[in-house]
Amino acid sequence: MTTQPDQTTNKQRLDFTWQHGCAGLLALLTIVITAFASQFSRMIGDDYLYPARVAREGVWATVAYWYNNWSGNYSAYVVQSVLTLFDPSVLGWLLGLTLLGWWGGSWWLFYEIARRIGWQRPRLTSLLFGSILTATVIDGLFNIYDTLYWASGSIAHVLPLVGLVYFAAFVSWFARRQPSKGATVLAVGLTIPYLFFVAGFSSPSTAHLIVALFLLIVALWRLGSKPEQRAAFPVLIAALLTALGALVIIMIAPGTVIRQTYFPSSPGVLEIVKLTVLYTLEFLAAETAVLAPASILLTLLIAGWAGYRLHPGSVFGLWRYRYRLMGAISLAGLALIASAFSTGAYAMSSYLPARANTTPAFTLILAISACGYIMGASLRRRLRPNAHWQNRLYGGAVVVFMILGPGLALVNSVDQAAKMAAFNRDWYTIHGQLRAAQARGEQDVVVSRFSFDLAYVAVNIPLTENPNDQTNRDLASYYGFRSVIAPP
Repeated sequence: MTTQPDQTTNKQRLDFTWQHGCAGLLALLTIVITAFASQFSRMIGDDYLYPARVAREGVWATVAYWYNNWSGNYSAYVVQSVLTLFDPSVLGWLLGLTLLGWWGGSWWLFYEIARRIGWQRPRLTSLLFGSILTATVIDGLFNIYDTLYWASGSIAHVLPLVGLVYFAAFVSWFARRQPSKGATVLAVGLTIPYLFFVAGFSSPSTAHLIVALFLLIVALWRLGSKPEQRAAFPVLIAALLTALGALVIIMIAPGTVIRQTYFPSSPGVLEIVKLTVLYTLEFLAAETAVLAPASILLTLLIAGWAGYRLHPGSVFGLWRYRYRLMGAISLAGLALIASAFSTGAYAMSSYLPARANTTPAFTLILAISACGYIMGASLRRRLRPNAHWQNRLYGGAVVVFMILGPGLALVNSVDQAAKMAAFNRDWYTIHGQLRAAQARGEQDVVVSRFSFDLAYVAVNIPLTENPNDQTNRDLASYYGFRSVIAPP
């Protein structure tokens, strides 16, 4: 069979178009505006459970209390408890910086990928991919308010993802440098406390982290050079053992046993497998067909363009083993996604809450990008790169999916920023009313309602006229009242 020769001139590999620039800009604006909206967040729901105990007993006693009485997520309790020592605005800034840190980590991770593959202008290409990947995950979140705008949700499920992304990028960078034995020992020494912290936020994130570290070790063993293996194997093995230890600490926590009594007993192994498969398929269907199909197709298109245009040298290897490679990537992605959902099947016999879908969503988009790249590189053996009809078809498809994906996501982020600003204003109004009531010595307090109630849209616990509702009780406990109500 006659195939087209590879086209590898610089001009052909650096054909950034206005469509790529607009897609990247829309994605970046979505990230920045969402981060800006996050800084309007303040305490809601479970966030009120920490300050009084910290003031009364201290940070570490508070961490110990929740570890012994609710769950083993020790890192989440540390962060939540330390936050209470600062002004309430610090909580909002943490959430915004977490999102920007996630984007920065994705940029660094793609930069490492670009350096390894040999793309030209790796900083620019990695900026494009890091921005689109992060924005696509944001666009596909099941409930953005309980994931990025609620402190308890973001800390437990987004912070550990950020930690994993930075660690993966660091390992790649460290292996490329071919460090000395002393540097490797230092890296192992720093990895252990870092991974112990990252692995302590939530059981879905920890299970995902363990599988990710195992797959990184396998990938290094199969694909890494001898110097890279000598540098990275000790770091990855130390990380894996640390993560396994963290999972044991979470599982044996007295609080984990207590919390388990609120859910059905753990089913048998076969039922766990059945539920894990069911929840994984449910997630894949919702994410790809309902929540963010346009953004995902845009990511697939641009990843295919990268393989078609940016892959250096011959693509024969990718073309020859394309089905094996895409099959391996798909299986690895499914294993990572299923690992998170297996914890819900085991502990609750139910689907994970919306905020816990962040790491599976990131994994899905990363796997789709990798498969798209391989498909694009394989097409280069069969299609001439400079056919006008190809460029027009590709450019038109990018514009359509750019408008329906990042374009609408940007509009949504602007709307969310306005709502979060309203919530912030109302939060401080109610805070002022409660402080004034404290000064007057009142015990039963009436406050105004939220025009946009974050507690309602995030976790369905609105501030109401019923003093026995959860948010009403949380406010009364935090401010020291007998009751708090908000009439219609």
